[in-house]
Amino acid sequence: MKRIVLAAACAAALAARPAHAQFDFLTEVFEEVNSVTIAVQGARIPGNHGLRARDGECMDLGGVCGMAAEVLIDLPSVGGQELELGLGTGFLRGFEATEPTLDLRGSLRSFPALTAYLSLPEEWGLGIAEPYAGASFGLSALWNARGYDAAGLEYEVEAETIEYGVSAGLYLVRPSGLFIEGAYRWRRFESLDWEFPDAAGSVLPAGWPRDLDLSGWVVSLG
Repeated sequence: MKRIVLAAACAAALAARPAHAQFDFLTEVFEEVNSVTIAVQGARIPGNHGLRARDGECMDLGGVCGMAAEVLIDLPSVGGQELELGLGTGFLRGFEATEPTLDLRGSLRSFPALTAYLSLPEEWGLGIAEPYAGASFGLSALWNARGYDAAGLEYEVEAETIEYGVSAGLYLVRPSGLFIEGAYRWRRFESLDWEFPDAAGSVLPAGWPRDLDLSGWVVSLG
């Protein structure tokens, strides 16, 4: 028994060393956090993707909408240019299917989303803002998504995909702390996992999508 206890104690001590090193690494990383951003978002989905903006949603602006939050971490500069890493999450809502027999409801959730930002020449901001550009990738999923047929039967649907995109924005000098950003995100769900109600059998209704494309332009203000 003493040998077992001694071996367990040694194993715990050895395991604590890499865990402590990882904790130190995370501490050092988050010491470089320079800000946390929160933004409202508006987006457009091209009509040929089988989706459209739902009437009465998003203040009737004709698009989809949501919010995003991001932690910005300073990275070592390259060639004198400032670099930042963004760790973020966000959601979009207000879309529906163009297929008339499908009442699709739900949201798009992005988590985690990683973005590398590069500062651009200051003269591009005309003295009133600091311009920047970014490239990103992450994971997106349908969140609490449901489909309803003409009889009112409920079908659960799940899907995940890798999203990626590019962005450009302006960080305003006055008033300080505000920014506006335009981006394009590619988000194609190659397959949808439908869960059928007992009364519907196991055949997907005609015209219902087997994949979804939520790619499009996104504007953020925060």
